[in-house]
Amino acid sequence: AKATMTRKPQFHLITEDARTGARLGSITTSRGVTADTPFGLVMTRKGLPSYLTPDNLKALSEVKGLHVCAAHFFDKKGMYPKTGRNLAELIGLAEPNSALLLLGLRDPLTFNINMYSGASAVRNTMLSVDSDSGAKPITHEMYMDVVRRTQPDLCLSLSDEVVRNCGGKRAKRALKRTREWLEKSVADFSTAATGEEGSRDNESLGSVGLVGSIFASDNLEDSVEHARVAAEIASDEVVGFAIMGLGLRESHLARREALQSINKQLPKNQFRYSSGSASSPLEVLQAVECGVDVVDGSFANQLTDCGMAMVFDLNPRKEEEGSSTGTAGTSASASASASAPATSAAKGQKPKSAAASANAKKRKFAGDASAAETGTEPRNDAKRREGGKPPEDFNIEAFL
Repeated sequence: AKATMTRKPQFHLITEDARTGARLGSITTSRGVTADTPFGLVMTRKGLPSYLTPDNLKALSEVKGLHVCAAHFFDKKGMYPKTGRNLAELIGLAEPNSALLLLGLRDPLTFNINMYSGASAVRNTMLSVDSDSGAKPITHEMYMDVVRRTQPDLCLSLSDEVVRNCGGKRAKRALKRTREWLEKSVADFSTAATGEEGSRDNESLGSVGLVGSIFASDNLEDSVEHARVAAEIASDEVVGFAIMGLGLRESHLARREALQSINKQLPKNQFRYSSGSASSPLEVLQAVECGVDVVDGSFANQLTDCGMAMVFDLNPRKEEEGSSTGTAGTSASASASASAPATSAAKGQKPKSAAASANAKKRKFAGDASAAETGTEPRNDAKRREGGKPPEDFNIEAFL
């Protein structure tokens, strides 16, 4: 169904699991693009996927969103091309019901952290990123200029990310800088003229949705406090929150605790995005279980770079049928076992007691053990080991 045009991107929460925190929802952009959550972002190079042609991209209904790295546009010319068209038009995604575009400064594929060394005053206002022309120091104003020119559906506020065990002072400075950049981003978006909301010229932020960045440090208490403050600062201006700083040498347990603890501090009517927290399909499921709505799909690009592909043989309907068959088989076996004593009594036979059954099992186990010591095998085991095949009347669905 064709999505309705909105003046600002919106997130609609459909349901949330009370036990795990996993959520179902949808994101609707100002272009009318609707993406059901949870989903994974496809990594791009200047807005174009590395291994998908535009026609293949449109044919894949599973592609809900693209991740665009702003650092790719800081080349020798230093800026997004001045063509008068936004990024969606340049890459052929201007029509409604295509994939949404999320813009961030860093590339999850390389995940280059801030390594810029300079004066203290410079370090507090800039981030360094890798570009085609080398490392570039980027300020908040330079980043917002790219946001205005590209006009993405969603954009992340800047975040300072450091590896674990970097030191308490460095981690606290990263938290402080990330919070200050979020405050600047909220101020830029809040001052957008009301009449410009929903427009897509090169100087307006009215149609772009802000995603507030939260830095997950190695100190869980600091991360939770940062999330609480960020929710208070930006809850009225943002459409979602991004949990950044993960995938940088932390343990799986620490990552899971960070996602769960931070998500508990965030409003439910905004979506949650996590970068660097999912480096495998299993970790994607774990992130979704922790309440994350959008993840990056960088691991798929990494496998493709290595010439590998993932193949999953999943048939939910078949699994449900197998589950129901197994339940029926189990019930039938239970009924047969329950009726066995009654049948024996009806035939005049004395039913076996529990003690007699236990003694019979002990004798069988002793016989199998003595056979193993003498070099002979019990008959049933020998049959099973000859061909490695189950009996013809073996019901695999009931077994599963």
